[in-house]
Amino acid sequence: MTAIESLPAAREELETRAEQYFISVEDAFRETIRRLGKTDPATAIEIALAVFVLLSIIPLTPTLVIRLLGLPPGNATPGNFAMDFNRIDHLLVWFLSIAGSVFIFVAANRITKKWKIRRDSLALPNEILPFCHLFRAYGEIKRFLINQRDVHIDLARKDLGAYLLRGEFRYRSGSFNISTSALISSLLQNYPWFKLVEETHQVVQSFKEFDLKIKRRFFQKVELDRVIPALRYLMLYEYSKVKKVKEERLSGSRLSVAELGYNCLYEYVGEMSRLGEIVTEPKDIAKRPLLKYYQSVIEKSRALLESQNRLVRFASWYLLLLIIFSASVLIALAGFHLKPDTTVMVGIVSAPFIGAVTFAASPTKRG
Repeated sequence: MTAIESLPAAREELETRAEQYFISVEDAFRETIRRLGKTDPATAIEIALAVFVLLSIIPLTPTLVIRLLGLPPGNATPGNFAMDFNRIDHLLVWFLSIAGSVFIFVAANRITKKWKIRRDSLALPNEILPFCHLFRAYGEIKRFLINQRDVHIDLARKDLGAYLLRGEFRYRSGSFNISTSALISSLLQNYPWFKLVEETHQVVQSFKEFDLKIKRRFFQKVELDRVIPALRYLMLYEYSKVKKVKEERLSGSRLSVAELGYNCLYEYVGEMSRLGEIVTEPKDIAKRPLLKYYQSVIEKSRALLESQNRLVRFASWYLLLLIIFSASVLIALAGFHLKPDTTVMVGIVSAPFIGAVTFAASPTKRG
């Protein structure tokens, strides 16, 4: 049997391996996606404790303690802080408040950091998520073609959308996140010396046409049987990129999983070239421009907060914490009818700085 004759059988074996691999990681994949869709409780705890540190530095917390202890307010006016910086007992309360809040923050940060490391060790690596999303979308669309239940289309849309954000259709580097085809098109337009060989140009073109040829068929539920071959080859290519399996050899073939994966990529390109475009804009998309905009803003903000560049991560966290702390202080001052002074302003600036340094130094899933 020649190498060309053995390719269909090798692809069948590759699809069987992909299915077995997905089954083995399906529970971990679901748990990973569930966590990605929720606010990290550890981060929320750290932000709350950072606010507590800020309120101790300002000093709003010592003010409340002094009033609860019934200590004389000294020379403070009723509308201002009850702190008297000339009184030893007031300074002692302030110092203990700062020391206590910092100690709690550092201790909690160590605990949450260990918890994050343990949690991330149970989650799937980012490199596997594109394959899992695409495999599940591929399976759901095949189920729909059998039983015609719309729930399978809805699930396939979600996974396809997630794949487009995480797969090779997006180029990511630190906080930089852009469509791969748009990036290459920009390079071709701005740099005359930048050229593509014909095969690479076809791959880029298939990425560029994905919305018109695949995604719109999903949303309009038309000609879905025609997208199955393209999705199958693309799914097999994504499976071939998984580090733990890419070097494995297929039985009855001299090809490795990675080598056959490249073959599947170009088969996908061929299937895309035979598909016609769906020109009509999907109603589901046209009705939700604001939702798409907000989703894009959230995704870009998350990319900045989880950037591999520590300087970008620090600046992003500092800006976010500065906004949160400033709003918290203003609300607290208004609620207690207090007047801000220099100490308050120093606290507003310094506390977000401490928090940003902590988050910038912490490991991220992207890094």
